[in-house]
Amino acid sequence: MNLTNSLLIKFRGNLITKSFLLHCNFSTNRSMVDKITNLNDALNLFDEMSQTRPLPSVVKFTQLLNAVTKMKHFPSSLHLFNQMCAIGVPIDKYSMSIAIKCCCQLYRTKDGFAVLGCCFRRAIPPNVYIYSALLDGLVLEDKILEAEMLFKKLVKQKLCEPDVVMYNTMIKGLCKFGNNVTAVALLRLMEQKNCKPSIVTYSTIIDSLCKDKLIDDAFKLFKEMVFEKGILPNVITYTSLIRGLCNLGHWDEASKLLKEMEDEKISPDVQTFTVLVDAFCKEGKVEEAEAIINIMIERGEVPDIVTYNSLIDGYCLRGEMIKAREIFDSLALRGLVPDVVAYSSLLNGYCKNLNIEKAMQMFQEMTGKGLKPNVVTYNTMIQGFFQVGRCVDARKLFDEMHAQSQIPDQYTYRIVLEGLCNNRQVEEALSFFHLMGDSKLNSDIVVRCRHAAAAVGDLIFIYGGLRGGVLLDDLLVAEDLAAAEMTSAASHAAAAAVASNAQVGGRPPGRYGFVEDRTRQPNSETDADGAVVLGDPVAPPANGDMYTDLSTENAMLPGSRRLSKGVEYLVEASAAEAEAIAKTLAAAKARQSNGEVDLPDRDRGAEATPSGKQMIKPDSDVVPSSAPAGIRLHHRAVVVAAETGGALGGMVRQLSIDQFENEGRRVSYGTPENATAARKLLDRQMSINSVPKKVIAHLLKPRGWKPPVRRQFFLDCNEIADLCDSSERIFSSEPSVLQLRAPIKIFGDLHGQFGDLMRLFDEYGSPSTAGDIAYIDYLFLGDYVDRGQHSLETISLLLALKVEYPHNVHLIRGNHEAADINALFGFRIECIERMGERDGIWVWHRINRLFNWLPLAALIEKKIICMHGGIGRSINHIEQIENLQRPITMEAGSIVLMDLLWSDPTENDSVEGLRPNARGPGLVTFGPDRVMEFCNNNDLQLIVRAHECVMDGFERFAQGHLITLFSATNYCGTANNAGAILVLGRDLVVVPKLIHPLPPAISSPETSPERHIDDTWMQELNANRPPTPTRGRPQVTNDRGSLAWM
Repeated sequence: MNLTNSLLIKFRGNLITKSFLLHCNFSTNRSMVDKITNLNDALNLFDEMSQTRPLPSVVKFTQLLNAVTKMKHFPSSLHLFNQMCAIGVPIDKYSMSIAIKCCCQLYRTKDGFAVLGCCFRRAIPPNVYIYSALLDGLVLEDKILEAEMLFKKLVKQKLCEPDVVMYNTMIKGLCKFGNNVTAVALLRLMEQKNCKPSIVTYSTIIDSLCKDKLIDDAFKLFKEMVFEKGILPNVITYTSLIRGLCNLGHWDEASKLLKEMEDEKISPDVQTFTVLVDAFCKEGKVEEAEAIINIMIERGEVPDIVTYNSLIDGYCLRGEMIKAREIFDSLALRGLVPDVVAYSSLLNGYCKNLNIEKAMQMFQEMTGKGLKPNVVTYNTMIQGFFQVGRCVDARKLFDEMHAQSQIPDQYTYRIVLEGLCNNRQVEEALSFFHLMGDSKLNSDIVVRCRHAAAAVGDLIFIYGGLRGGVLLDDLLVAEDLAAAEMTSAASHAAAAAVASNAQVGGRPPGRYGFVEDRTRQPNSETDADGAVVLGDPVAPPANGDMYTDLSTENAMLPGSRRLSKGVEYLVEASAAEAEAIAKTLAAAKARQSNGEVDLPDRDRGAEATPSGKQMIKPDSDVVPSSAPAGIRLHHRAVVVAAETGGALGGMVRQLSIDQFENEGRRVSYGTPENATAARKLLDRQMSINSVPKKVIAHLLKPRGWKPPVRRQFFLDCNEIADLCDSSERIFSSEPSVLQLRAPIKIFGDLHGQFGDLMRLFDEYGSPSTAGDIAYIDYLFLGDYVDRGQHSLETISLLLALKVEYPHNVHLIRGNHEAADINALFGFRIECIERMGERDGIWVWHRINRLFNWLPLAALIEKKIICMHGGIGRSINHIEQIENLQRPITMEAGSIVLMDLLWSDPTENDSVEGLRPNARGPGLVTFGPDRVMEFCNNNDLQLIVRAHECVMDGFERFAQGHLITLFSATNYCGTANNAGAILVLGRDLVVVPKLIHPLPPAISSPETSPERHIDDTWMQELNANRPPTPTRGRPQVTNDRGSLAWM
């Protein structure tokens, strides 16, 4: 035998030996599979096994497949599974179940069902593991209904006997969608089927209950698990309970639970500490959050990126961007790599502070490091660009989303629509809206934003909003649509809408529906009624718009030029409203053909004919005015002298106002050339939280609300906590000085007089889709509680409206939004009287914590500042208010805050300078010279404040540069004053609207519809603590000096 043959035999012998040993090793133990530490080892071992002859058994391949799956390399597992099939390895139910699990984990559940089909074709009966994997895939893809159907079919047809894993999978899916009732029912079914629940079962349901603020139910289930079932809790269970307690602000109970964990020798893990850090940051207590991180490190737990993301977000919420950036920069030193969430938090903080340049730098840094922005990141940046008026950059970023394969969600479309409208690009918004076509997003936004009457809402959407000369009341037809009358302004609206539609229809949209920018020429004509406005005065609609055909056929013309299917559906769903609108439009056309429009008697102006009809004058009759710009009350908005009417005492009549403003809720919106659409894009909160909806449905009844028969408040502690948490998150994200746009309604002090609030909503429009929230914002100037009998109703409804319409309803703080004040003047007593001592005190504390987050002032169109009290001695620039960091309490000792909430103007324009304020030591009154100085320093033209009861509901001061506003009537049952609101149009004409005090004038703490004779506690309280006397009326017994003790 030659040397070559000898070596070949030895080499072959080695091969045989190696194959034999490999095969024997797999047949005896799993040591080689257990030694796999990475994917490359697994792939190399698979290659060796696949080259071995005979092939190892399917069990060995399945063990290797399972090891790769445990490393979460699901695509590689599927590749190996395909290779197994290709080389002829017999497939069993275990390898099939692994393949199905990988498909489902990759969100390819359909492929998982295809593998299930292979099981049937190969006569492999599926087992409970295969079905559990499929259920888990459906849950991961949010297909909970399909998962329920499959589970019921398995049980009904007895295809398999569900085990604890399958039950846990279904319970996880139900809890994911907040279906806690069904999850608990499934838990009971497990017990009936003799399937013992595990710690995972209970922990999943407990976690879901805590997320839904059902902390009491969570603890009941916890006690059942421990004491009845004998299942010991783990760190996950405790972490869920601690999260639930922290979200409700139950810090003492959370501390006790941490102590219990220590006693049970269960050490908090990273997730537990992160929950505490996140909770403190959301409360604005970032210093405590940092202390938690230090304790965490001392105990050997290393904070992860999620922990620091919470801390960064906490500083961003407080507006402390320098500190947030310092923590962000320190991540690298801690061995952590910033993720998309960390960058998004910083971007959101910079955008909220209108520092868009810094935000853009961070965005470019993020993409430069290879991080792919997600939809949330793009939404934040797009909204930031719109907030500073950089619409072109926002459009580019929206285009980039498509280029980066990021699919815009419903929030993206909402942000773009709102941004375009707020930046006066109505036609671009309209084109973008049409681009959305028949998608589900379109339907969702239409449902949230539509007007109460579908046909009118259709006009608004199709024509890009209300046009020149349109009066708000002409389109608010929800209250009495069939009886709506077509005034001249409504004719202008419909005519301008039809004319503008022809213009929009002929313009090709740009990419993604944006219309290219064009130059807009300002119009310098004045309104025919002679009102003095700020900036460019208002002109009537163009002459061509007057005589445009308003036939029903043309107004309701079908086709792509008119309606998207989403709006068509709304019109069909409101056939009665649409029919009534069609009749109204037809009647308007008939009157217009004669060159005249019928007006009700109460609307006849100086041009009314003896027949009661008012002629429409052509544009040529309108003479431009040279009146200087300035914010003033409407020229006819003059208070009529008070009358004395028997036992009613002094009464204030409604303002004598002409046709322009006689009807409630009417404001002027400017011309088609230089005004934005009147429609405000609603930004309703998209959450599963049902408490705000419950509150609105229960309380927002402008015509039907009656005081409750039972004194017990209809919300419980958990619901109020939920409402406070939701609204606090919104308030904490808002600046101290809100930046608002007209049109807007401004409300003064309400002081728990909920009946007066409903009367104002009834008379002048309510914040709902059936009212006028789609067209005009609402601003409330503080003092929501105390003095009146329904403070809980008042603050609950306002908070619910804030959650439901976060960008349309605005609240700022008053001096009674402080615990030390409302503990004395009724709110604390009301909470205890109506919710019991324990719950009432807790609710009182929780709402007062929320008050510390309220914004402090509002700036409208950068020309009108609204606050509760005044400027006092210390406030010279708006930046002083903006620099106040929230949450802030009265105990903070801020002079700026005290002046902002407590100071008053002097008695009249002749008293200048600063004077001591009879409200108490350290408080001041300020003269008209201070008002003018402040306005000049900040380029303002008007200050609107509340805080003082005035006889007519509003009072001018400092030659019209300051207005005091008070909305509660017959304050404390003694003042007999009227209540008022201010309606501010887009052209910044200020129109006061009044309600009278109701009889009997002096018989209860509050002459409002909610008067209760049995509620003597508020009568006694107000008798012991009388209010500051009403301005404009001499006081005999309760003069200002007698109240210095306050």
